[in-house]
Amino acid sequence: MRLLYDKVYEQIRKTDFESLWKGFHAYHFALYNSDSVYFKDKTGDYEECFLGNTSIKYGDEQIAIWRVDDYTKEDPVLLAANIIHEMFHAYQYECREKRFPDDLKALDYPIVSDNILLKYAENQQIVKAVKSNDRRIIKECLSSVFASRARRKELIKEYIDYEYKMETVEGMAEYIGLCALKQLDYEKYENKINKYIDNLTDTDNILFDNRRLAYYSGCLLLIALKQADICFFHDISKETKTVYELVAEGFPAADLPEILHKDAIEESLKRYIDNRKKLFSDFFSKNPECTEKSFKICGYDPMNMVKLDNLVWCKYFVMLKEKAKEDPLLIYNQVVLKVDETDTTSVSAYYTV
Repeated sequence: MRLLYDKVYEQIRKTDFESLWKGFHAYHFALYNSDSVYFKDKTGDYEECFLGNTSIKYGDEQIAIWRVDDYTKEDPVLLAANIIHEMFHAYQYECREKRFPDDLKALDYPIVSDNILLKYAENQQIVKAVKSNDRRIIKECLSSVFASRARRKELIKEYIDYEYKMETVEGMAEYIGLCALKQLDYEKYENKINKYIDNLTDTDNILFDNRRLAYYSGCLLLIALKQADICFFHDISKETKTVYELVAEGFPAADLPEILHKDAIEESLKRYIDNRKKLFSDFFSKNPECTEKSFKICGYDPMNMVKLDNLVWCKYFVMLKEKAKEDPLLIYNQVVLKVDETDTTSVSAYYTV
């Protein structure tokens, strides 16, 4: 693991941070597993504050962290690009980024067929724009994307703001990581772009994962804007509008994109709904133990949570704060929370197997 850390560090040292985003710079980072945490000049025992791949406040500084369970399977170049993504989050935190999305509210994202169909169609316009070298075509594609989003806002109201914020916070960080990868290894950069294009053209699972999908749509949207010489740089410390809102204002009106693969997407949507119900029925078929107490959710893995009615399934962990206790409860296992119907952060019971 120490050798992997040193290789990643060397890749990060090669990166021109200022060219990625004006004012952006490298931050300290840590690699960790269930036993140890590796820093540049020391190795320490694992601490519970190291959860997921993200940026955390450690001591008096913001750092990037990444979990590595098998260091032999890691590519130092790709890992460096991923850590630079997390370093950009550290930069966002230090800039007091105001556009972080509400992941728990997004668990109630409405399942509306017309919205899903339009969302898929607009993503194909983003793909077309990224593949094109013609600025006119790119701008036509973007106009179609923006027309679709105006229509989808009518369909799902404020929930589309979650997409815009996710594209701004995570899509922008992923864009920065991709641009770093482009500096370090162009072939690996192209491979990753092609993978993201494949993800946007998938008519199955990823299409219904709003958080993960925004990583891809957000970073590819920024790449298309860059190719068309459309400026999206802004002062993160002052801006309240999302990147989409900043760039969409001056675009001319356009027709909605053509609906594609309607039958396949509607069949996938039905499967998605059935699988979500089955996930909960399978969990409760194991007769889980129920603990009834009042908690507030204070830590979670937004990539691995599913909500059905007033139940929230957490795949790996959740952190709950009991009002009378100072230290939160960390449940490092599969768990289902029973939440308030009007406030997803309020938990009245949890179930464990």
